[in-house]
Amino acid sequence: MNELQLRKTQTAVKHIILEQYLQHWGSIITMGLRSTYKKATAQGWPFSITLAYIDPFAYQGLYRDSENTNIVTYGSPIIGIRTLDNIRDTAHSKAGFTPDVVSILIEIDKNNFEILLGTLKRLGYQNRLRINPNLTSLENGDIAVIHGDLHKHAASLLSFTARKYLKALFFLDPFGPSGIPLSIVRDIISRQGNDTIINYPYLTVQRGLQPEHITNMYGSEIWKKANQKQGCSRENCLVEDYIRILQGCDQELAIKYIPLMFPDKDRTIFDLILTTYDPTGALAMNEILDNAKLREYELRIRWQSEKYTKRTGQLSLFSEDAFQSTTSLSRPQIDEIAGEIYSQFEHRTALYRDVLRSLVNSPYYHKEIRKAMTQLKKAKQVEYPGSLTHDTMVKFN
Repeated sequence: MNELQLRKTQTAVKHIILEQYLQHWGSIITMGLRSTYKKATAQGWPFSITLAYIDPFAYQGLYRDSENTNIVTYGSPIIGIRTLDNIRDTAHSKAGFTPDVVSILIEIDKNNFEILLGTLKRLGYQNRLRINPNLTSLENGDIAVIHGDLHKHAASLLSFTARKYLKALFFLDPFGPSGIPLSIVRDIISRQGNDTIINYPYLTVQRGLQPEHITNMYGSEIWKKANQKQGCSRENCLVEDYIRILQGCDQELAIKYIPLMFPDKDRTIFDLILTTYDPTGALAMNEILDNAKLREYELRIRWQSEKYTKRTGQLSLFSEDAFQSTTSLSRPQIDEIAGEIYSQFEHRTALYRDVLRSLVNSPYYHKEIRKAMTQLKKAKQVEYPGSLTHDTMVKFN
């Protein structure tokens, strides 16, 4: 397996975020459709929903897990397929129905494409593979594997995801010295059925991209002013300008991001940006990203330890305790969250969805907000029937 690329810490963290958010994303959608499914069934109406995972920069599907071993670990295509299958398999017991699932994998490099196909076949997906298909022909369970370029397939992907009863998660993770034109990103994130995870390649912007390609990423030359700054100020301004541009596509879009570091330097290699229209999804991102920060710390210590041992033949000064003892991040008090919610909605009536939407830019977790709402209800500061759903009407006294 020596020819395989090493999955470094930032890639491992990126894959952790992908798997955890994809699982949350599918659960939010299926659980949110329970009442719609029950109503459709009671009325004798047809009901269907398709969940799609779309990976336009699929690569080979596998990596070396560590420099010191030949253990194989799987990349984003396999993570996406497996997680989507798990969502499908568990949805019936939790939500009462089974969604259709479709995965679309695109890889431009011919060698990587062939290795990806081999990986998928070895994992038993042979009968589900559709090689270079017309996307309109895809059915439940299909895995489309396309040798091509996102730029050429963007229109067909957008047409596919425009289907009425379809939700898609795009993993936009370009490999090498390339960026994605804003025109493509804008069209993807502007559809309310699409969530996205976007790799903003900060290091590549600094060192590898031609100025015209950066301009295409930003849709203008606004990046040039930020690029004149030094150090962290330059990085922050470049990323913040890009996020403002994405936000300008739709003010209802919730955007979160996390900088991921070199394994052996306290410098950003890229930023991972997540976009969603669902307030529950935005709040789920808070917890996922916090956990990812802790996991990144652990993986960087492990990586540095292994590098030291390989170079010197001696055990590293970093012990297992160094990363096993990592503490949890401090969290706000439930009283604090309850007070903020009440101050915003006092003497008003609002859907719970709107309460969540008002907090999408906060650091709070959804489970913390639910606890805060329960506390407010016990204190008779709010009234609502039963358990909270997006459509629950909440009266603030």
